Amino acid sequence: MNELERRLTELHIEPIGIGPGRPAECDFRTETGSPGTYRVRAATEAAGECENCGDGIMKMADIYERADAWYIQSSSRAITGLWVGTPPTVRIGRHEPRQRRYEAAFQALSESRQGVPLPKPEDNLVAEILHMANVKSWSAFMRSAKCISLELENGRLSIVPYCKQGSKGALGSIPEKVIELAADASPEEVGAAMEEAFTRCQ
Repeated sequence: MNELERRLTELHIEPIGIGPGRPAECDFRTETGSPGTYRVRAATEAAGECENCGDGIMKMADIYERADAWYIQSSSRAITGLWVGTPPTVRIGRHEPRQRRYEAAFQALSESRQGVPLPKPEDNLVAEILHMANVKSWSAFMRSAKCISLELENGRLSIVPYCKQGSKGALGSIPEKVIELAADASPEEVGAAMEEAFTRCQ
């Protein structure tokens, strides 16, 4: 077991086998609305399913970088096929050790689930992030933020940078700038890759 696999095992991320990564056409679009942030696969948006991806298990966590902190949130796939923000949501200040930010990102990834119910109105995790950042709207939060996601699927860990789309805080992934780590990547290499992915955001 390599160092990355050991770390994921410690965080109770189940092995999901080896296979091809997510097809490029299965892009994600991130939107905000009531009760929170959700994602739709662009390939088959109406159905909420991706016919090209099979039934491979996927885990995801979103990390937002602002001048004051990293804001980290787990993302889980709802029974409808939408990806929705799910606990935990944490704020790690920039003055805290980098290792603390990396640990929180791995923990959020480990909490990602498949087949969760759609969030209730009282489960507004966007409001929780806004409160942590002391801003009043998602567009205000994203004005000075960058976003990346960690995606674990078919035994591969991808770090995906995002670009801003419009003035309301919507995001789109940048497939050509995705960072895929070697199977023997160490936690330090994963952390460095996350830092690099933020530089690739637009």
